[in-house]
Amino acid sequence: MSTYSPRQMEILAQVRENGTAGIDYLSREFAVSTQTIRRDVNQLCEFGELRRVRGGVTLPPPKSHTQLSINATHLSGKYHELASRVASHIPDHSSLAIVSSPLMILVIQALREKSGLKIFTNDLTVALLASHQKDWQIVIAGGLVVSPKSEEAPLQAKPVSGSKIADFFSRFEADFGLIQATAISPQGMLLETAEEEAEIIQTVLSHANNGLLLLDSDQLDRSAHVRAADLNQIDRIFSNKTHDNPTKDINSVMSQPACNDRSSRFVSLY
Repeated sequence: MSTYSPRQMEILAQVRENGTAGIDYLSREFAVSTQTIRRDVNQLCEFGELRRVRGGVTLPPPKSHTQLSINATHLSGKYHELASRVASHIPDHSSLAIVSSPLMILVIQALREKSGLKIFTNDLTVALLASHQKDWQIVIAGGLVVSPKSEEAPLQAKPVSGSKIADFFSRFEADFGLIQATAISPQGMLLETAEEEAEIIQTVLSHANNGLLLLDSDQLDRSAHVRAADLNQIDRIFSNKTHDNPTKDINSVMSQPACNDRSSRFVSLY
């Protein structure tokens, strides 16, 4: 599932076929203003699909194996569908507290058709993508920016860290708190690797009217030891798939006492 508009998809197709395209040509081709075309291609360039050249756009340089691997993770259909399901749950004019994680980048892209959103986040990439929406408001935490693992990948989570991030989120009452924990125990406990990250999750859930958990089934394989929250604090759970190992299937996790009545609010993609 694509997060690009039909016109952007057509622009991509033309550039991939011809190798390059001019702004004036695209403006005539689609019968829209050059400003509209520039806005379309600027977003495509920021997402790493195209590269600006004088008077137009071309394809980006060949990507390294590392970058291809990262992009495949972000752009796979299952993750797009997960992000779209989350976006469909968010009404216009909502306020969202978004904790930095890779999946939140796709969620922000999927939310582009929403109006009047207010975003509180500790992620620079999320804030940058949200800033393209003219009627959105974005408030970002201050602190140390964590460098991405690969400088070549165009879309990566860029969290702002520090001892005051939890305090930042505590200042806002949000309609929705969006989180993704590092790991989840078989008993339904959300786990983090550091107390700071656990405190951020707990703060967001405490100050949000609705807690939304984005659950990658791979989290059932990960190890972490700091308790952040349990699933009773989550109002809606979105998962990309069930696990290949039945003993680690998310459905079995949802049957645990810690999950209580949350199983009826579990949205899974297969």
